[in-house]
Formats: sequence, C-alpha cells, structure tokens
Amino acid sequence: MPRPVKRIPAATPPAVIQVQPLPQPAPASFSGAVGHYSAVFGASLNDLTTDDALSLTIAVNGDGDIKRLQAPPIDFPESFEVYPPKVLEDRTYEENGRIMGKKVFEYILVPREAGIFTITPAFVYFDIDSAKYATVSADPITLNVRQGQSNRSGVAPTEIQNADAEIMPLKALSTRGAYHFSLWGTHWLWIGLVLPLLAVCTAWLLKRRRQSVEGRNSLEYHSQRARKTAIARLSTAKAHLDAGQSRSFYDEIEKGLIAYLGYKFDIPPAAWSKTLARQRMEEAGVDAALVAAFSQVIQTCEMALFAAKDQATDMQATYSAAADIIEKLET
Repeated sequence: MPRPVKRIPAATPPAVIQVQPLPQPAPASFSGAVGHYSAVFGASLNDLTTDDALSLTIAVNGDGDIKRLQAPPIDFPESFEVYPPKVLEDRTYEENGRIMGKKVFEYILVPREAGIFTITPAFVYFDIDSAKYATVSADPITLNVRQGQSNRSGVAPTEIQNADAEIMPLKALSTRGAYHFSLWGTHWLWIGLVLPLLAVCTAWLLKRRRQSVEGRNSLEYHSQRARKTAIARLSTAKAHLDAGQSRSFYDEIEKGLIAYLGYKFDIPPAAWSKTLARQRMEEAGVDAALVAAFSQVIQTCEMALFAAKDQATDMQATYSAAADIIEKLET
C-alpha cells in the first residue's frame, strides 16, 4: 500500500537587504553602470571628408547588469552631427564561473566642416570593491576632416553672391557722396537707414522659419524612428511568442517599449528611467490608464527577466498590452 504523504510548509528566516544609494554627485558621464567593467574604443576612420560618416564603437565587458547598461554620453565636437547610439551586440556568457556580459554601442557621426578634431571617449562606472567611481579612458582619437564635394557650411554660394550684390551699391553710393554731394536730406539717406533695418528683420524672420522647419523635421524624424522601432521589435517578439521562448520574448518587449518611448518623447538612452518615461507621458497628456498599462508591462518583463518568475502564461496578454499601448500613442 502507498505510504501517506503529508505536506509540511517550511520557510527560512527573512533576509534583510540594505540598499545604499550611490555617492553624490555622480560624474557627468556616469550612465548607471555598477560592478566591474572594461571598455575598448574604436573609430572606423581617422581621415575622412565632410561627405563621409564615421562610426565610433564602445565595447563594454563586465559582471554588472549588462541588460540595463546605457550608452555612455560622450562630448563630441560641435562640428559633428551625432545620431542616437545603437546597440550592435548584447549578450551574456560565463567566464571562470562568473556570469559576464558584453555590450557594444555604435555612434554615427557626420562632420559638417573641415578641420582637425579630437574625441576623448571614456566609460564611467561605480566600482563595488572600492565604493568609488572609476573611469576607463582611451587615448584621444584624432580625426582629420577634409572638405568634401557637398556644401555643409549652411550657406549656399548663391546666397553669398546675392548678399554681395546688395551691399556693393551701398558702398559705391557712400564713396561718391563723400566727394560729390551731401546725403543729408536726400532719398539716399533714407535708403541707407532703412535697408539695414530691413536686412536685420529679414534675417530674423528667416532664422525663425529655419528653426521652425528644423523643429518639425526633428519631430517627424523621431516619430518615424519610433514607429519603425515599434514595428521591428513587436515583429521579433511575436516570433519568440510563437516559438515559446519566454525570456527572449520579454527581453524584446521591454527593449521595444524603452526604444519606442525614447524616440517618441525624446528621452536619451543615458537618461532613460521608468519615472522619466511616465513623467514625459503625463506631460504630453497621455491618459492615466495608458501610463499605468505601460508600468504594468515593464514590471511584468522585469519579473520574468530578473526575478526568475515564470511568466510564460502571460506572454500573449503582455504582447497584446504592448501593442495596444503603441497603437494608442500613435493615434
């Protein structure tokens, strides 16, 4: 006969965990990395023209939370147009019994003018052994930028010629007036007074119009990037959902929402946080229920990825919720 089985609950004493805040003030280039890290920096080109694009990569290895590692902010020269960094590689591996991670960031730079420029990239992290901020730096990267075929100076040659054509008559008139007649009381005096005022007003209006157009273009660019990111991430997440790969699924959903909201509400990767995302959504007038749904989806992903909680049965509901959030924010 089978022996009777009796279930006896057992529990360990509560564990007390003390979480200390990081020392303040943190370095300006600190992006939240905590643990032990190394970094390797590289540039695709050192000699280029204003027609070329430069790729700067930072490969970070360490035993911290590599999934949440953000791209470090870098002080680039103002003469370069810098695009938002993207992740080329993100993986974990085992080394001597330790769980390690590697993340590679890529920054795309486009020079706007010729010259010799220097970039000094660095990666700052909080070392848990010394309880201090540590910096991994590289030798300065010198870039020799030559003028390309396209004109990136911001002023077209025809505009310069037109400006010269408008100024030359004024110079000629003032020279003749000094020797042949007095300008006082003539219409030339009024022209000389009014034209500079008109030129200043015209320049101000053109500047305002250019800023308005650039603002609209920037907003449209961020909206397009947000939509493309959402479509790509959701498509990959759906493939993991169909294959029953729960960890990869939740990782893709979390990354997709973070990237989408980052582009949608102009949140740089280094500044990303759930609190800031909720704040930007509320400032934009997003419905409170939609903000709460976003927080719930992110929490579900975090529980599945970092708390070892089995969320396999919630995959379809999480996918539907994420898709609904994006759809409502796009309408």
